Amino acid sequence: MKGRWLIVMLAVLLCAGGVLLWKYGGRLFRDGDVSETYLKYKDVPGVDATFVKDFAINDSVCVDVTILEATNEDGWADLVSTYSIRQITEYPEHVKKMILNGVDAVGARFFPAGQPDIQIPIDEIDDIDIAITYNKRRTIYVFHSHTEERSRIVLKNRFYKHFDKIK
Repeated sequence: MKGRWLIVMLAVLLCAGGVLLWKYGGRLFRDGDVSETYLKYKDVPGVDATFVKDFAINDSVCVDVTILEATNEDGWADLVSTYSIRQITEYPEHVKKMILNGVDAVGARFFPAGQPDIQIPIDEIDDIDIAITYNKRRTIYVFHSHTEERSRIVLKNRFYKHFDKIK
């Protein structure tokens, strides 16, 4: 009798699991709903990439964000070179050491979506990404904000959060 109930319960759980996988599997396994930035870094050694859909910045603004966390010095040097205003090799040696060793600094940079190598003024960009760099954590958050207004809200929010923690 117990064996029969066990088989029935396993069958029910398998069916429920199949329904959940069918319903939510697209969110879990589809690369079409992630950013180009995430796809670029998801398999790069030295960088852990995470994509968050509809991250709430405040009560009215949600944006997608790609989180890039360096796991070694080479990964961090690559991320800083890509998402900073300058290549890491262009910094003076003492500044380069501070950045690579994780001095507690925060930086931000606006660029056209998916094109961090292009540097143009924010008012000339149609689809905006904003990279916020946290040196101490060796992490770069790429917010896919799309508009100048939303980018400024993201920037204001992230800097307030950072400096509130310092107090």
